Amino acid sequence: MRSSLFALLACVVVSTVTAPALAAEPTADDRERASALFEEGRGLAKEGKFAEACPKLEESQRLDPGIGTLYNVADCLEHVGRLASAWAAFLEVARLAKLTGQGDREQVARGRADKLAPRLAKLRITMTGAPPGARVVVDGRSEGVSLDVDVPVDPGEHAIAVSAPDHVPLEKAVRVEPGSGLVVVDLPKLEPRATVAPPPPPPIAPPPAPAPPRESTWTWHKTAAVAAAGAGALGLGAGGFFGLRASSQWSDAEASCPNGACNDAGYTQWEDARSSARVANVMVGVGVVLVATGVVLWVLAPSQGDSRASALAAPRQVRR
Repeated sequence: MRSSLFALLACVVVSTVTAPALAAEPTADDRERASALFEEGRGLAKEGKFAEACPKLEESQRLDPGIGTLYNVADCLEHVGRLASAWAAFLEVARLAKLTGQGDREQVARGRADKLAPRLAKLRITMTGAPPGARVVVDGRSEGVSLDVDVPVDPGEHAIAVSAPDHVPLEKAVRVEPGSGLVVVDLPKLEPRATVAPPPPPPIAPPPAPAPPRESTWTWHKTAAVAAAGAGALGLGAGGFFGLRASSQWSDAEASCPNGACNDAGYTQWEDARSSARVANVMVGVGVVLVATGVVLWVLAPSQGDSRASALAAPRQVRR
Protein backbone atom coordinates (compact mmCIF):
# COMPACT_ATOMS: atom_id res chain seq x y z
CA MET A 1 0.00 0.00 0.00
CA ARG A 2 2.75 2.45 0.98
CA SER A 3 4.90 1.57 -2.08
CA SER A 4 1.98 2.13 -4.43
CA LEU A 5 1.31 5.47 -2.74
CA PHE A 6 4.95 6.48 -3.22
CA ALA A 7 4.69 5.53 -6.88
CA LEU A 8 1.65 7.73 -7.22
CA LEU A 9 3.51 10.59 -5.57
CA ALA A 10 6.40 10.06 -7.94
CA CYS A 11 4.08 10.47 -10.89
CA VAL A 12 2.67 13.62 -9.37
CA VAL A 13 6.12 15.17 -8.84
CA VAL A 14 7.24 14.62 -12.42
CA SER A 15 3.86 15.45 -13.99
CA THR A 16 4.92 19.05 -14.59
CA VAL A 17 7.77 17.76 -16.76
CA THR A 18 6.02 15.04 -18.74
CA ALA A 19 2.50 16.48 -19.11
CA PRO A 20 3.32 18.99 -21.89
CA ALA A 21 4.82 16.21 -23.98
CA LEU A 22 1.68 14.13 -23.69
CA ALA A 23 -0.42 17.06 -24.80
CA ALA A 24 1.45 17.94 -28.02
CA GLU A 25 4.28 16.57 -30.15
CA PRO A 26 7.38 18.79 -29.93
CA THR A 27 8.22 20.80 -33.01
CA ALA A 28 11.56 20.78 -34.78
CA ASP A 29 12.48 24.05 -33.10
CA ASP A 30 11.55 22.57 -29.71
CA ARG A 31 13.80 19.56 -30.33
CA GLU A 32 16.67 21.72 -31.47
CA ARG A 33 16.41 24.00 -28.45
CA ALA A 34 15.93 21.04 -26.11
CA SER A 35 19.10 19.44 -27.49
CA ALA A 36 21.08 22.64 -26.97
CA LEU A 37 19.81 23.03 -23.42
CA PHE A 38 20.61 19.42 -22.66
CA GLU A 39 24.21 19.84 -23.79
CA GLU A 40 24.56 23.04 -21.79
CA GLY A 41 23.08 21.39 -18.69
CA ARG A 42 25.30 18.32 -19.03
CA GLY A 43 28.36 20.52 -19.38
CA LEU A 44 27.50 22.53 -16.27
CA ALA A 45 26.79 19.34 -14.31
CA LYS A 46 30.23 17.93 -15.23
CA GLU A 47 31.73 21.14 -13.88
CA GLY A 48 29.80 20.67 -10.64
CA LYS A 49 27.54 23.66 -11.30
CA PHE A 50 24.35 21.74 -10.57
CA ALA A 51 22.31 24.79 -9.47
CA GLU A 52 22.78 26.22 -12.97
CA ALA A 53 22.47 22.89 -14.74
CA CYS A 54 19.13 21.78 -13.27
CA PRO A 55 16.92 24.54 -14.81
CA LYS A 56 18.40 23.89 -18.26
CA LEU A 57 17.89 20.15 -18.02
CA GLU A 58 14.33 20.59 -16.74
CA GLU A 59 13.50 22.97 -19.62
CA SER A 60 14.99 20.51 -22.09
CA GLN A 61 12.77 17.78 -20.65
CA ARG A 62 9.73 20.06 -20.91
CA LEU A 63 10.38 20.86 -24.59
CA ASP A 64 11.31 17.32 -25.71
CA PRO A 65 10.72 14.69 -23.02
CA GLY A 66 12.96 11.65 -22.98
CA ILE A 67 14.06 8.93 -20.57
CA GLY A 68 17.72 9.94 -20.81
CA THR A 69 16.98 13.60 -20.18
CA LEU A 70 14.74 12.73 -17.24
CA TYR A 71 17.50 10.57 -15.73
CA ASN A 72 19.90 13.51 -15.92
CA VAL A 73 17.25 15.76 -14.35
CA ALA A 74 16.91 13.30 -11.45
CA ASP A 75 20.67 13.13 -10.97
CA CYS A 76 20.94 16.94 -10.96
CA LEU A 77 18.07 17.32 -8.49
CA GLU A 78 19.75 14.89 -6.12
CA HIS A 79 22.93 16.98 -6.16
CA VAL A 80 21.07 20.21 -5.30
CA GLY A 81 19.28 18.58 -2.37
CA ARG A 82 15.81 18.23 -3.89
CA LEU A 83 15.73 14.61 -2.87
CA ALA A 84 11.97 14.02 -3.08
CA SER A 85 11.84 15.34 -6.64
CA ALA A 86 14.94 13.32 -7.58
CA TRP A 87 13.48 10.15 -6.01
CA ALA A 88 10.20 10.62 -7.91
CA ALA A 89 12.05 11.28 -11.18
CA PHE A 90 14.17 8.12 -10.78
CA LEU A 91 11.00 6.08 -10.18
CA GLU A 92 9.45 7.56 -13.32
CA VAL A 93 12.56 6.66 -15.32
CA ALA A 94 12.31 3.08 -14.02
CA ARG A 95 8.64 2.89 -14.99
CA LEU A 96 9.24 4.20 -18.52
CA ALA A 97 12.28 1.97 -18.98
CA LYS A 98 10.24 -1.06 -18.02
CA LEU A 99 7.55 -0.13 -20.53
CA THR A 100 10.14 0.20 -23.31
CA GLY A 101 12.06 -2.97 -22.42
CA GLN A 102 15.19 -1.21 -21.13
CA GLY A 103 15.88 -3.55 -18.24
CA ASP A 104 19.38 -2.29 -17.41
CA ARG A 105 18.26 1.35 -17.24
CA GLU A 106 15.25 0.30 -15.13
CA GLN A 107 17.50 -1.41 -12.57
CA VAL A 108 19.89 1.54 -12.36
CA ALA A 109 17.09 4.09 -11.90
CA ARG A 110 15.27 1.97 -9.34
CA GLY A 111 18.50 1.42 -7.42
CA ARG A 112 19.09 5.19 -7.27
CA ALA A 113 15.51 5.72 -6.01
CA ASP A 114 15.91 3.02 -3.34
CA LYS A 115 19.08 4.69 -2.02
CA LEU A 116 17.28 8.04 -1.77
CA ALA A 117 14.16 6.68 -0.02
CA PRO A 118 15.65 6.54 3.53
CA ARG A 119 16.92 10.12 3.20
CA LEU A 120 13.63 11.66 2.14
CA ALA A 121 11.94 14.31 4.22
CA LYS A 122 8.27 13.55 4.68
CA LEU A 123 5.32 15.65 5.66
CA ARG A 124 2.49 14.17 7.71
CA ILE A 125 -0.62 16.33 8.16
CA THR A 126 -2.95 15.42 11.02
CA MET A 127 -6.21 16.86 12.25
CA THR A 128 -8.30 15.64 15.15
CA GLY A 129 -11.99 15.45 14.33
CA ALA A 130 -11.58 16.20 10.64
CA PRO A 131 -14.99 16.76 9.03
CA PRO A 132 -16.23 14.41 6.31
CA GLY A 133 -14.99 15.29 2.84
CA ALA A 134 -11.85 17.06 4.10
CA ARG A 135 -9.46 17.80 1.21
CA VAL A 136 -5.73 18.43 1.67
CA VAL A 137 -3.62 20.36 -0.83
CA VAL A 138 0.17 20.72 -0.56
CA ASP A 139 1.87 23.27 -2.79
CA GLY A 140 -1.22 23.45 -4.98
CA ARG A 141 -1.48 19.69 -5.53
CA SER A 142 -3.96 17.27 -3.98
CA GLU A 143 -3.05 14.05 -5.85
CA GLY A 144 -1.86 11.43 -3.40
CA VAL A 145 -2.15 13.81 -0.47
CA SER A 146 -4.48 13.24 2.46
CA LEU A 147 -4.53 13.42 6.23
CA ASP A 148 -2.28 11.05 8.20
CA VAL A 149 -0.28 10.10 5.08
CA ASP A 150 3.52 10.60 4.83
CA VAL A 151 4.18 12.76 1.77
CA PRO A 152 7.79 13.03 0.51
CA VAL A 153 8.72 16.69 0.03
CA ASP A 154 11.79 18.70 -0.87
CA PRO A 155 13.36 20.93 1.78
CA GLY A 156 12.00 24.48 1.84
CA GLU A 157 8.68 26.28 2.30
CA HIS A 158 5.47 24.35 1.68
CA ALA A 159 1.90 25.67 1.61
CA ILE A 160 -0.77 23.48 3.19
CA ALA A 161 -4.47 24.07 2.60
CA VAL A 162 -7.32 22.04 4.08
CA SER A 163 -10.98 22.49 3.15
CA ALA A 164 -14.27 20.71 3.74
CA PRO A 165 -17.88 21.34 2.77
CA ASP A 166 -19.63 23.88 5.00
CA HIS A 167 -16.41 24.66 6.90
CA VAL A 168 -13.99 27.58 6.94
CA PRO A 169 -10.83 26.57 4.97
CA LEU A 170 -7.49 26.59 6.75
CA GLU A 171 -4.07 27.49 5.31
CA LYS A 172 -0.65 27.12 6.89
CA ALA A 173 2.94 27.49 5.72
CA VAL A 174 5.51 24.93 6.89
CA ARG A 175 9.28 24.93 6.43
CA VAL A 176 11.06 21.63 6.03
CA GLU A 177 14.78 21.66 6.71
CA PRO A 178 17.23 19.30 4.93
CA GLY A 179 17.49 16.02 6.77
CA SER A 180 14.36 16.70 8.80
CA GLY A 181 13.02 13.19 8.36
CA LEU A 182 9.34 13.11 9.26
CA VAL A 183 7.69 16.46 9.94
CA VAL A 184 4.27 16.19 11.58
CA VAL A 185 1.94 19.15 11.21
CA ASP A 186 -1.06 18.97 13.54
CA LEU A 187 -3.75 21.33 12.30
CA PRO A 188 -6.65 22.61 14.42
CA LYS A 189 -10.14 21.43 13.70
CA LEU A 190 -11.94 23.27 10.92
CA GLU A 191 -14.56 25.69 12.12
CA PRO A 192 -18.07 25.25 10.72
CA ARG A 193 -19.05 27.98 8.35
CA ALA A 194 -21.66 30.25 9.86
CA THR A 195 -24.93 29.86 8.06
CA VAL A 196 -26.69 33.09 7.30
CA ALA A 197 -30.44 32.84 7.54
CA PRO A 198 -32.25 34.41 4.61
CA PRO A 199 -33.72 37.77 5.44
CA PRO A 200 -37.40 37.68 6.39
CA PRO A 201 -39.81 38.85 3.74
CA PRO A 202 -40.74 42.49 3.96
CA PRO A 203 -43.87 43.11 6.03
CA ILE A 204 -47.05 43.51 4.09
CA ALA A 205 -48.28 47.03 4.48
CA PRO A 206 -51.86 47.21 5.75
CA PRO A 207 -54.36 48.67 3.33
CA PRO A 208 -54.90 52.36 3.82
CA ALA A 209 -57.72 53.23 6.15
CA PRO A 210 -60.79 54.43 4.34
CA ALA A 211 -61.29 58.13 4.46
CA PRO A 212 -63.97 59.17 6.92
CA PRO A 213 -67.23 60.02 5.22
CA ARG A 214 -67.59 63.70 4.65
CA GLU A 215 -70.64 65.13 6.32
CA SER A 216 -72.82 67.06 3.95
CA THR A 217 -73.01 70.79 4.55
CA TRP A 218 -76.38 70.89 2.78
CA THR A 219 -79.28 71.64 5.11
CA TRP A 220 -83.03 72.03 4.68
CA HIS A 221 -82.55 75.81 4.84
CA LYS A 222 -80.56 75.73 1.63
CA THR A 223 -83.08 73.42 -0.01
CA ALA A 224 -85.83 75.87 0.84
CA ALA A 225 -83.68 78.78 -0.38
CA VAL A 226 -83.10 77.12 -3.74
CA ALA A 227 -86.79 76.24 -4.09
CA ALA A 228 -87.88 79.79 -3.25
CA ALA A 229 -85.37 81.36 -5.56
CA GLY A 230 -86.36 79.00 -8.35
CA ALA A 231 -90.04 79.75 -7.93
CA GLY A 232 -89.24 83.46 -7.80
CA ALA A 233 -87.31 83.20 -11.04
CA LEU A 234 -90.26 81.50 -12.68
CA GLY A 235 -92.55 84.25 -11.37
CA LEU A 236 -90.30 86.96 -12.76
CA GLY A 237 -90.21 85.18 -16.08
CA ALA A 238 -93.99 84.89 -16.18
CA GLY A 239 -94.38 88.54 -15.13
CA GLY A 240 -92.10 89.59 -17.96
CA PHE A 241 -94.11 87.53 -20.43
CA PHE A 242 -97.45 89.06 -19.36
CA GLY A 243 -95.90 92.54 -19.29
CA LEU A 244 -94.84 92.21 -22.92
CA ARG A 245 -98.27 90.84 -23.79
CA ALA A 246 -99.99 93.76 -22.07
CA SER A 247 -97.83 96.22 -23.98
CA SER A 248 -98.72 94.57 -27.29
CA GLN A 249 -102.44 94.50 -26.46
CA TRP A 250 -102.35 98.15 -25.40
CA SER A 251 -100.85 99.12 -28.75
CA ASP A 252 -103.65 97.28 -30.58
CA ALA A 253 -106.28 99.00 -28.40
CA GLU A 254 -104.91 102.47 -29.18
CA ALA A 255 -105.20 101.72 -32.87
CA SER A 256 -108.86 100.78 -32.42
CA CYS A 257 -109.66 103.82 -30.23
CA PRO A 258 -108.83 106.97 -32.22
CA ASN A 259 -109.33 110.18 -30.25
CA GLY A 260 -110.42 108.17 -27.18
CA ALA A 261 -113.50 106.73 -28.82
CA CYS A 262 -113.28 102.91 -28.83
CA ASN A 263 -115.43 100.55 -30.76
CA ASP A 264 -116.34 97.15 -29.42
CA ALA A 265 -113.12 95.55 -30.62
CA GLY A 266 -110.98 98.31 -29.18
CA TYR A 267 -112.75 98.12 -25.83
CA THR A 268 -112.15 94.38 -25.65
CA GLN A 269 -108.46 94.86 -26.47
CA TRP A 270 -108.19 97.56 -23.82
CA GLU A 271 -109.68 95.23 -21.17
CA ASP A 272 -107.34 92.40 -22.23
CA ALA A 273 -104.31 94.72 -21.91
CA ARG A 274 -105.38 95.75 -18.40
CA SER A 275 -105.83 92.11 -17.37
CA SER A 276 -102.37 91.16 -18.71
CA ALA A 277 -100.81 94.15 -16.92
CA ARG A 278 -102.40 93.13 -13.62
CA VAL A 279 -101.15 89.55 -13.99
CA ALA A 280 -97.68 90.83 -14.87
CA ASN A 281 -97.58 93.04 -11.80
CA VAL A 282 -98.67 90.21 -9.52
CA MET A 283 -96.18 87.70 -11.01
CA VAL A 284 -93.28 90.14 -10.82
CA GLY A 285 -94.14 91.02 -7.22
CA VAL A 286 -94.40 87.38 -6.18
CA GLY A 287 -91.15 86.56 -8.03
CA VAL A 288 -89.29 89.36 -6.29
CA VAL A 289 -90.55 88.23 -2.90
CA LEU A 290 -89.63 84.58 -3.53
CA VAL A 291 -86.15 85.42 -4.80
CA ALA A 292 -85.52 87.65 -1.80
CA THR A 293 -86.78 84.89 0.50
CA GLY A 294 -84.38 82.37 -1.12
CA VAL A 295 -81.43 84.75 -0.67
CA VAL A 296 -82.26 85.31 2.98
CA LEU A 297 -82.66 81.58 3.66
CA TRP A 298 -79.33 80.81 1.97
CA VAL A 299 -77.47 83.47 3.89
CA LEU A 300 -78.99 82.50 7.21
CA ALA A 301 -78.55 78.74 6.71
CA PRO A 302 -76.40 77.30 9.60
CA SER A 303 -72.95 75.90 8.76
CA GLN A 304 -71.76 72.32 9.56
CA GLY A 305 -70.04 73.46 12.73
CA ASP A 306 -73.19 75.24 13.87
CA SER A 307 -75.20 72.07 13.25
CA ARG A 308 -72.81 70.01 15.37
CA ALA A 309 -72.82 72.60 18.13
CA SER A 310 -76.57 72.62 18.12
CA ALA A 311 -76.68 68.86 18.29
CA LEU A 312 -74.23 68.78 21.21
CA ALA A 313 -76.05 71.53 23.04
CA ALA A 314 -79.44 69.89 22.63
CA PRO A 315 -80.75 68.60 25.97
CA ARG A 316 -81.04 64.88 26.37
CA GLN A 317 -84.00 63.20 27.91
CA VAL A 318 -83.10 61.14 30.95
CA ARG A 319 -85.28 58.24 31.82
CA ARG A 320 -86.23 58.00 35.43
